[in-house]
Amino acid sequence: MRELTEETFHHEIVVGGAAAIVEFWAEWCPYTRLLQPKLERLAERYGDRLLLARVDVEQHPGIVEAVGLEYIPALILFRGGQPVRRLYGDRHLGELVAHVERSRILV
Repeated sequence: MRELTEETFHHEIVVGGAAAIVEFWAEWCPYTRLLQPKLERLAERYGDRLLLARVDVEQHPGIVEAVGLEYIPALILFRGGQPVRRLYGDRHLGELVAHVERSRILV
């Protein structure tokens, strides 16, 4: 998974319009560690069709403010530079796959 900064978030997600899932996380959050293997499985499943990236909320508060994030861990699904779905907390892999498919973020 790619680590995003303010610059790369803007370039790859907002301007680039990539189909993406962005995880908002912090080192101290135990649920972040629970999500990690599931996100790696999503990356394997969708390959180049879906960008999976992360934002450390402590290091990049500007992004947190820009997307109006309320809690962590959070996953925001993006299509065409716009957030289309927000998920908070730990989720089962099957549920994550269903959200990707239902949100139609893949082209």
